[in-house]
Amino acid sequence: GIGPDQLIAHVRRIIKGAYTRSVPDRAIVERRLVLSGSLRELRTPGLLDIRVVVLKGFPLMAMTRIPTRRSRGRANIHQGAIGAGISISEGRITSATLMRRNVSRHPQTGRYLIGFRFNMWEDILESASLAADASGLGFVGVDLTVDRDLGVTVIEVNKRPGLEIQNANRSGLRRRIRFLEGQIRKSKGNGNITDLGPGIKVELTRKWDTLMWRKMPEKVSEE
Repeated sequence: GIGPDQLIAHVRRIIKGAYTRSVPDRAIVERRLVLSGSLRELRTPGLLDIRVVVLKGFPLMAMTRIPTRRSRGRANIHQGAIGAGISISEGRITSATLMRRNVSRHPQTGRYLIGFRFNMWEDILESASLAADASGLGFVGVDLTVDRDLGVTVIEVNKRPGLEIQNANRSGLRRRIRFLEGQIRKSKGNGNITDLGPGIKVELTRKWDTLMWRKMPEKVSEE
């Protein structure tokens, strides 16, 4: 692990410009996040996160990035973390990839991943919707985790989310985006659905997911 001396030395390197071509920089110290008990069941060697792609406040696709020994505890797919697709409707892992190969277990722990369900899934999606709206950007990737003390926590909002989420889900975003755009056009005469609250947006999106993004569910009214 990293102790106080190593942390101080790292901050000094940042301030002296070690990562900005010798230009003095600033270091931002953030609170340490600790996985909640439910996520620790996956026995990851680092902090896993959840990426939710959001369009107009509607969560369209999700995945979790699970650290491995190869990724050195980082939730970075390109460095060797697992990318696992999550069902929007149920919050369960449906598929997983590691360095572009399909996997079903964690390479170090042997933990079976497929079917694992994330607790507080509705809260995760609503938090992603709220963060996306707060950013003022139409299309974003919101990274979250579930902290032991804080609960659902937004880590960051990405203006240009990578497309690895499609590989993790074995599904493309294009169909879902076009479906949502169609629903937005249909709703304009009766109150634009983009004006709905995050809870209703999540409810609609989960219903669309159960219907495989093929048809509009029954109308949901905001109370």
